[in-house]
Amino acid sequence: SEEITDVRLIGMMYAFDMVSFERVEKVVKKCLEKGLISFWFLSHPNSFRLSPPLTISEVEINKAGRIILEAIAETAC
Repeated sequence: SEEITDVRLIGMMYAFDMVSFERVEKVVKKCLEKGLISFWFLSHPNSFRLSPPLTISEVEINKAGRIILEAIAETAC
C-alpha cells in the first residue's frame, strides 16, 4: 500500500511506518475488529507492529496481509 512509508523486519516481526499516529491507530483498531492483533510502538507511534508466533502457517500469513490491506483501505480518508 502507498500509505505504508517503510517496512522494517527481523524474521517474521514487522514494523510498518505510516504518516501519522492517527492513521496507525485507525488501522490497528480495524485490524483488531477483523481478528488480527497488532499494536503501535510506544516509542515510535507512527508505526504498527506484528509479532506472529513461530508456528504461523503460510495461509495465516496471507490472511494477515489481506486484513492489513483491507484495514488500510477501509480507514482511508
